Amino acid sequence: MSGFYKTVLIAFLVLIASILHLRTSSAEYYLHVLHQEIFFIPIIFSSFWFGLRFGLVVAVIVCFLYTPLMIVHGGPPIENIVSQVSLQLIMYLLVAGLIGWLSDRQRLQQKQLLQREKEASLAKAASSISFEIKEIIEKIEEIYSEETDIRDTGSTDNFQQEISRLKHLAVILAQYKPTEKQEALSRDLNHLLESVCKKYRPAAKKAGVELLLDLDPAGCPTMLASESLEHTIDSLIDNALDVSKHGGKIVLRSKRGGKNCTLTVSDEGPGVAEDNLAKLFSPFFTTKDEGSGLSLSAGKKVLREKGGDLRYEPNPGGGAQFSIVVPRENIQDNIDEFAKAKGFTSQPR
Repeated sequence: MSGFYKTVLIAFLVLIASILHLRTSSAEYYLHVLHQEIFFIPIIFSSFWFGLRFGLVVAVIVCFLYTPLMIVHGGPPIENIVSQVSLQLIMYLLVAGLIGWLSDRQRLQQKQLLQREKEASLAKAASSISFEIKEIIEKIEEIYSEETDIRDTGSTDNFQQEISRLKHLAVILAQYKPTEKQEALSRDLNHLLESVCKKYRPAAKKAGVELLLDLDPAGCPTMLASESLEHTIDSLIDNALDVSKHGGKIVLRSKRGGKNCTLTVSDEGPGVAEDNLAKLFSPFFTTKDEGSGLSLSAGKKVLREKGGDLRYEPNPGGGAQFSIVVPRENIQDNIDEFAKAKGFTSQPR
């Protein structure tokens, strides 16, 4: 049944209950008590079909219709009628609220379950494709290295560039595979940023872009596995270099605060268009002609699974700013995890 017909049915039931009240005389007060229960039917239907908000709206409408009908028709002393009507109004609202909340909760759980199933299917497909791509790359490189007559100086550079792109795509796809427990080592994220900055300085210099570091002097220790985190940072810097003009700046920044460390990659490019904000982290969304649309979504997925996040906001100085939120290292948690792995109990906190 469509939403329109459901709404019509609810309105019809409310109308029927109201007519029964109006057509019943004051002498048949017991029938009014019986008819007041009929109002529960449209309230239950509306809450179950449309959720909490619509259910409460219908319940309020019923309250406005029910109250004057009961008072006008009289019956028991007015004091008893007021207390009875008040109790009934509370019951209408309570039933609408409870069923509406349960209905909304069920819809949310179903939506989350469907999303997890989609992500699991995508992860399996992406992992399989990544494995196939790696095998194809290996075969192509093997054939290219053996066939010397098809190589020349100009084509070799182009070949290596395209192979690098394929390898990078395979790495991104591999990040969608189902999460497996990895042994993480304590590492200062400042060192990771320094390493990444050193790796990208030649490419930035070639593009005429200044790559800067702004590190928190207190350091940013974490137990998060650095490999997946480095892939995410690489993707953000690649994107920043693509949109940066000659003479622009890209800043890699670390900031320690609370239970998290935040790594930011900011550029002076055009930023993200307003229309693209909602789908920025959706799989396969890209504004590049040759982009995969997986880097940001894969990075966000991996970080959220580890208790972190990947966020975007406009750079205050113009451009884009992506923030990688990473849980800070917790020494007591490390001890607990080690003790659990070894089969004994750590000291209570």
